[in-house]
Amino acid sequence: MSILPQYGITLALALYAAGALSSLVLGARKTEGAALIASHAFAALAALAAFVSACSIVVSGAAALFDAGSIGLMAHVLTIRIDPLSALFLAVISTVVFAASIYGIAYQRQFLGVYRSSGFGFFYNVFLASMSLVVMADNAILFLLAWELMAVCSYALVVFERHESHAVAAGALYLLISQLGAACLLAAFVILYGIVGSWDFEVLRAHTTQLSALAQNGVLLLALVGFASKAGVIPLHIWLPEAHPAAPSHVSAIMSGVMIKTALFMIIRFFIEFFPASASWGLVILVLGGISSLLGVLYALSEHDIKRLLAFHSVENVGIILLGIGASICFFSYGLPALGYLALAAALYHTVNHALFKSLLFLSAGSVVHSTGTRNMEEYGGLIRTMPWTALFFLVGAIAISGLPPFNGFVSEWLTFQSLFAGIKALPALGKAVFLFGAASLAFTGGLAAACFVKAFGVTFLARARSSHASHAHETPALMILPMGLLALLTFLLGVGASSFAPILSTIALSLRGGSAGAPHANPLQAITVGSSATLSMAWIAAALLAAIALTYFYTLFASKGTRRTVSRTWDCGYPLSPRMEITATGFSRSIIVIFRGLLRPSIQRSAEYHDAAMRYFAKSRSVYLHMPNLYRTYLYDPAGLLIEKGAMRARRIQTGNLNLYLLYILLTIAALLVWTIHS
Repeated sequence: MSILPQYGITLALALYAAGALSSLVLGARKTEGAALIASHAFAALAALAAFVSACSIVVSGAAALFDAGSIGLMAHVLTIRIDPLSALFLAVISTVVFAASIYGIAYQRQFLGVYRSSGFGFFYNVFLASMSLVVMADNAILFLLAWELMAVCSYALVVFERHESHAVAAGALYLLISQLGAACLLAAFVILYGIVGSWDFEVLRAHTTQLSALAQNGVLLLALVGFASKAGVIPLHIWLPEAHPAAPSHVSAIMSGVMIKTALFMIIRFFIEFFPASASWGLVILVLGGISSLLGVLYALSEHDIKRLLAFHSVENVGIILLGIGASICFFSYGLPALGYLALAAALYHTVNHALFKSLLFLSAGSVVHSTGTRNMEEYGGLIRTMPWTALFFLVGAIAISGLPPFNGFVSEWLTFQSLFAGIKALPALGKAVFLFGAASLAFTGGLAAACFVKAFGVTFLARARSSHASHAHETPALMILPMGLLALLTFLLGVGASSFAPILSTIALSLRGGSAGAPHANPLQAITVGSSATLSMAWIAAALLAAIALTYFYTLFASKGTRRTVSRTWDCGYPLSPRMEITATGFSRSIIVIFRGLLRPSIQRSAEYHDAAMRYFAKSRSVYLHMPNLYRTYLYDPAGLLIEKGAMRARRIQTGNLNLYLLYILLTIAALLVWTIHS
C-alpha cells in the first residue's frame, strides 16, 4: 500500500475517533457549544483526509491493502482493501460528509439547550467512520461489524429529537427493518463460510466456482433482501420516508445521499464481482428498479412534507441505479461486455450524481425548515425574496434531479436510457420485454420528477407567503450557504465535464471484471456512438443554453429601451387577491394522483362551508384533502406481523415452567446433533 492512502485512511479514522471522544469530553464539562463545533470540525477534516486518499487510488487504479489487526486474535479481521470501486464510493461519502459537517456547525445550534450535542457528536462521528469502513472492509467479520455499527449509530441520530414521538417511532421502524436485513446478510456469509471456509472477500473472489447453483442462488437471494432493505427498494422501503425526515437535515443528507449507497456498493460486489449472476437475476433487479423508480416518484408527488418528498425521491433514484446494475448483469451474462460496462458506468455515474444533488436538496430543505420552523410546504410561499441563495441552490438540485441539462442528472439518466435501448435491440424476447419496461418506467419517472419539483420549487419559493412561518423567514448563515454552493458547483461540473469523468467510471467498471483501460469502448460515451457522428458534449450544451439565456436577456433589454413602464398591482376583478388563492401542493399534484389512482389508492375528502342553507350552491369555502394509505403496511407488514405474533403465542406453550420437560428438550437436542454428526 502506498504511503499516501495508508496514512490518509489512518488519519481519517483517527480524526473520526477524536471527534467522537472530544464531543463526550467537552459535553462532560458542560460546554455543549464547543462539543458541537469540535465534533463537526473533526468530521470535516477526516472527510478531507479520506477524500485525498481515495482520489489517489482512483487516479493510480491500483488496489491498496492495509491489515490493521495483524497481531493476536484480531489477525486478518481488521483488513482494509481499497480498490478503485471502494475508492470511488469513499470519495463520494467524504465529499458529502465534508459539506454536511460544515453545514451542521450552524444548523445544530438550534438544538443547544434542548438536546445534548455531545451525544449527537459521538454517534455522528462513529456513524461516519463505520460507513467508511463498510466500503473498505475486506472480510465479512469487519464488514458485518461496521454494518451493524452504522445501523445503530444512524438510529441514534434519527431519534435525536427524542421529545418528538414521530422521530422515536421512525427510529424503531428503521431499526426493525435494518435488523431484518442484517439477519439475511449474516445468514448469507455463514453459508459462504461453511462452503468456502473463509471470511475473506479475496477468498470469495477466488472460489466462487465451489458453490452449487442452489447455494449461489440462495446466497444471492439473502444478499438482495439484506441490501435492498438498506437501500430502500420497494417494498422494503417503508422505513426510509419515516427515518430520513426525522433526522437533523444534514444527517438526512448523509443518510439519503451516501448511506443507502453502501447497499448498492455491495450489490455490485455480490452480483457482478463475487458471484457473476445469471441473466435472470439481472432481470429481477431491473424489474425492482423500474417499480421503485416509478412508484417512488408517484409517492413523492403526493407529499406536502418537503423532507418526506425528498425521501421518496431517494427511493426513485435508487430504482434508476438498479436499472443500470440489472442491465449490466444481463449484458455480462449474455456475453456483451461492452454494453455491460456501459450500463455499469451509467449506474456508477448516477450513484455519484444522486449523492451530490440529493444532499444539496436536503441541505436546502433544511435551511427552509431551519428558517420557517415547519416542514409543511402548504405554509411556505414567497421564500425566494427572503432566502435567495437557498432558492438558487434548491433550483440547481431540482433541475439536476429532474434529469435536465446541463446538470449531472441528465448525463447519467441519458447513459441509462442508452443501455436500456441497447438491451431492447440485442437481447432475446423476454429480455426485450423487461428492458422495454425499464425504459418506459424511466421515461415516466423523468417526466413525473420534473412535475414534482415544479411543485416543490413553485409552492415553496414563488408567489406570496401563505403563513407567518414564511413571512418571517430569513436567509441562513454563511456556514450553511457555503456547503450548498460547493455541492451545486460539483453538480454543474459533473454535468458539463461528463466527457472527462465518464472514462474514469468506465475504468472502474472494467476493473471489476478483469478488463483493462485499453479495452474496446472503455469510454461509455464512445460505446454508444460507434458508427455515428453523434457525440455528447455537455460543455457545448451548457454553452448553448447560457448563450440563449444571454441573448434573450439582451434582446429584451434592447427591445424595452425607451419604453415607459408602470408598476402596479395585478387587476383582481374587483376582489382582493390573497395567498389563499394560490395553488397548493395538494392541488398541483391532485390530477396526476387521480390518473394513477389504481396504483396509489388515494382517498379524496371534500368539504364546503356555506353562509346559510339558502346559499347551498354558493359556498363560502371549499376544501379537498388527499390521503395516501400505506398499502405496504396494510397488505404486507401488518399481516406478516400478525402471523409472527400468532406463531409466538403458540410457541409459548413449550414454556411450561417444568424443569423435567426442559431437561428433556436438552436431551433430544443433543441426540439429534449426535445423529447429524454421525451421518454427515
